[in-house]
Amino acid sequence: RHLMKDRPLWLTVIGISYFWFLGALFQTDLLVFGSEVLKVNETQVSLMVGCLAVGIGIGSMLAGRLSGDKVEIGLVPLGSALMTFASAALYLSKSSYVMSVLSLAVMGIASGLFIVPLNAYLQQRSGAGETGRAIATNNFTTRWGCCWLRRLCTACTTSCTCRRPRSFCCRVR
Repeated sequence: RHLMKDRPLWLTVIGISYFWFLGALFQTDLLVFGSEVLKVNETQVSLMVGCLAVGIGIGSMLAGRLSGDKVEIGLVPLGSALMTFASAALYLSKSSYVMSVLSLAVMGIASGLFIVPLNAYLQQRSGAGETGRAIATNNFTTRWGCCWLRRLCTACTTSCTCRRPRSFCCRVR
């Protein structure tokens, strides 16, 4: 109830949940994208996932460095814009493994710039007595969103001409 009354805090929870929803979607599709669209082996697909993960670490450290000793919520729009750019670049680079890896690294950096300030803001804004409750609510909404993603992937798989769950590389019948 406290979250619903505090609009900025509630929007923060929605933003964090949306981020993890998209992360789960990308995780599901990245394996198929690498093996079936780029036609690379499992080692190269693992390298793609690894570049994304390293990018997230770099973006998280960069967010901490740019924020200094305060919560810098202004990094969220920058991270969001860079994630959009990297997603478009990933789509456009579907014929190049190297460009796909670079796009994923930028996606990871942007992800760190997006999620770190939101988590810090959630903890700061919720107050000392409500922090645990706010984080629990955030975790609940995130898991709820991921459950709905699984349902969406299942529906997509049954309505597409594909063998495995995927979204951005799927042809509708």
